[in-house]
Amino acid sequence: MGRVITFAVVLLLAGCPDTNIRLDFDNDGAEDADDCAPSDPTIFPQAEDTTDNGIDNNCDGVPGVDNDQDSYASAASGGEDCNDGDDAIHPGATEVPNNEVDEDCDEQVLFCDSDGDGVLSDHPQCGGTDCDDADASCQDESDCLDGDGDGVAGCKGDCDDTDADEYGGAPELCDGFDNDCDTELPQDEQDVDGDGEMACAGDCDDEDATRWSTADEVCNGLDEDCSGAPEADEVDTDADGFLACEECDDGEATTYPSAVETPYDGIDQDCDGSDLVDVDGDGFVGNLPSTDPLLDCNDTDALIYPGSPDPPFDGVNTNCDLVDGVDADGDGWPWLDVPGEEWQTLLLDCRSRTSSTTTPASSWPASAAPATRSRAPSSSCPRRPGRPPSQGGGPSSPASSKPTWTRSTPSSRTSSASTSSPWCPRSGCPKTAS
Repeated sequence: MGRVITFAVVLLLAGCPDTNIRLDFDNDGAEDADDCAPSDPTIFPQAEDTTDNGIDNNCDGVPGVDNDQDSYASAASGGEDCNDGDDAIHPGATEVPNNEVDEDCDEQVLFCDSDGDGVLSDHPQCGGTDCDDADASCQDESDCLDGDGDGVAGCKGDCDDTDADEYGGAPELCDGFDNDCDTELPQDEQDVDGDGEMACAGDCDDEDATRWSTADEVCNGLDEDCSGAPEADEVDTDADGFLACEECDDGEATTYPSAVETPYDGIDQDCDGSDLVDVDGDGFVGNLPSTDPLLDCNDTDALIYPGSPDPPFDGVNTNCDLVDGVDADGDGWPWLDVPGEEWQTLLLDCRSRTSSTTTPASSWPASAAPATRSRAPSSSCPRRPGRPPSQGGGPSSPASSKPTWTRSTPSSRTSSASTSSPWCPRSGCPKTAS
């Protein structure tokens, strides 16, 4: 009986609704009537809400916290509302000038003449013409024109409003101009050496005016044309201190300009174009020792050469005819026209000139051949002992037939020979002989 009564009570209570019951389907603590997501326990009023997940967790209408219900999440919750306690302050709000409040959250307070130039800003709330109220140089619309179309007006930082490549913040170009308007020209655009080419354009050494990208190469071991390396002949292979382009044989260390020449070796040591064959510089090629009359018989003495005047009896064969003195007829005997009477012994060639010639041999032209000097035929002229007929000699003559002149007085000489002897130093023989 008792069970029946209890069941009846339960049925009675279920059939009678209670108006004080509050339902929370997701059991998140918020009644379903106030919960904007009754089936999601993470979404309910007073839930922690940020903008990170893009979900309105606190049911205020925006992801994040929007306490002032201006539809902008607070900056603290990741939103953009700089003042979430004032619904008149949020991004896009109308600025009220000169009140020191940043209504539109752009981190700037609107003053209609911030630069103090007396011209009101062109902001709609100010109604002026100043296009840049932070710059007193920009006062009206004309100052804010963009003449070169680069997007930056002159008073906005364009240092040359006629050149679209120049404005504040522009990238620098290799053109020698201050493109970014920072009043400084980059180092590589300055052409320091004044050669007409900047470093950024290819000048590999902007401190050397002889080096740029199209310069002519010079034989000095440097890369004048900035190709990356000197020319192939600007090396010193033999390490003699001269580049290959400066010398005639870069494979031989003893051959270079100013090197000491070795005469007659067929090698041009000093690179002057030929071997040294005239050591004394007298104009005649020498080759010591030499018996060739066409060569210089002493290439170390500039006074000795073929055709040089040859004073007799000085012990020096200066004209390279193998005889001390002038041997015009090539018979090995010199002839002498003695300017005074100072000789005690004279070996003279009586056939070196004609009987009618009185011109000294030293005055004969060097180019004259011995054949042009006719010899006076005389069978009485002594021949040089031991010389063959081809050289004007013949059978040896007795020693007594060669006269010996002895000095007696300045005007006369005596001899043991006959007065008709051809050994006379001048045109006649002494009148007295003993």
